[in-house]
Amino acid sequence: MALSIIQRPQPAHKATAAAKKSFASKVDKAEDAEIVTVAEETVTETFTDPRDGEVYKLVTIGDQVWMAENLRYNPSSSEAVAFDGDDDNIKKYGMPYGVSAIFEDRVVPKGFHLPCEEDLRQLMDFIQDNCCGGDVAACLKSRKGWKYSNQPKGLDRFGFRLLPAGFQNEDEQFRELGKSGSFWVADEESDGTELPYFELRSDGLFNSRPVCRGEWGERRYIRCIKDEELD
Repeated sequence: MALSIIQRPQPAHKATAAAKKSFASKVDKAEDAEIVTVAEETVTETFTDPRDGEVYKLVTIGDQVWMAENLRYNPSSSEAVAFDGDDDNIKKYGMPYGVSAIFEDRVVPKGFHLPCEEDLRQLMDFIQDNCCGGDVAACLKSRKGWKYSNQPKGLDRFGFRLLPAGFQNEDEQFRELGKSGSFWVADEESDGTELPYFELRSDGLFNSRPVCRGEWGERRYIRCIKDEELD
C-alpha cells in the first residue's frame, strides 16, 4: 500500500543515505553542546480544522510551518483511544493514532502532510544553525511535563513544544508519559504495516537516533507540517 494517500500535493521528498547520516550527525553533536539563549524568530498563527472545528497553533520555523500541537482529530471509522482512557489527555497531548489511521482514515487535514525524514532534516538544520550551539532536542521539547534525569531541560526555543505524551504499545499498554514524546513520520517505501517515528526522550534521543521504526499495533501522535504553496 503506497503512502500517496497522505494528503501532500507537492512531490514527496526522499531522503538520501547521505542526508540521513547528516541528519543523525547534527542531532548527536547538538546533544553535547552548551545551551545558550537565542532570539526566537517565529511567526504564530492558527488553523481551524473544518472537520471538527478544532483550532491549532501554527509556528513558522525557518521556511516550514508546523502545527505547534499534536493532532486531535477523531475519525469516525477508527477506535479513538485517549492516553490511559482519559479524554482530558486528548486536549492536552493530542490523539494517539495507529498506523491504520494514516493509511486508511486519512486523518491528516487538507493542506498539511505527515512529515518525512527530509522535513525533519530541514527542521534540525535550521535549529542547529540558529540555536548558537544549543541542544537541538532541548530546543524542541516543551518547557513543562518532562521527567528528567541528567539531560538538559526543555527550552522550547522555537515554539515547537514537543510534549512527553508517551505512547501505546502493541499490547495496548500506555507507556512513558512524562518520559518520551513521539510522532509518526512518512515513508514512501512503507507497505502500510509499519512506519518510522520521530522520538525525543527525557534521557536524550532514543538510541541516539531520532527516527525509529514503529509497528502496526502501536499508537503514537501526529504532528502535521503545512504543504508548500505551489506557484
